[in-house]
Amino acid sequence: CSLQSPNYPGLYPRNVTCYYAIRHHNSPELMNYYPVINLETLKLNIQSKQPNNLTYFNNKDFKSNCEDTLTVYDGYTIRDPVLVSVCGSGILDNVTSSSNELLVEFHSSGVNLFTEEQQSLHSIQVLTLFFPIALSKRNISI
Repeated sequence: CSLQSPNYPGLYPRNVTCYYAIRHHNSPELMNYYPVINLETLKLNIQSKQPNNLTYFNNKDFKSNCEDTLTVYDGYTIRDPVLVSVCGSGILDNVTSSSNELLVEFHSSGVNLFTEEQQSLHSIQVLTLFFPIALSKRNISI
């Protein structure tokens, strides 16, 4: 499954929040598979005050470092634990859920800091894979 920002591969709109809920329904042949956000080969370009670095942040860093954010939750709601929150540009390691559910939140602020040259790169694409538990445990790199 592939998740994309609105208008991908073009400029995503300002002042929006998108939620992508991923739930793997258990079946006997796929009972022990968990979702993995695979971003190893995809470069993020999410607006931040330091656009040439991928910035990992927690809640207190949000206002000072990031304009637009990508947050992955370990479950199906925003009340679940946060696996990773990022902004900026770079390559993010795999993010693995501890269950069969995962929520991806993409938020863009009302502010546009990108130069005209950067605007064409102002988008995200996320590939979601399902791996067996044994494999996904090795892929945890947050």
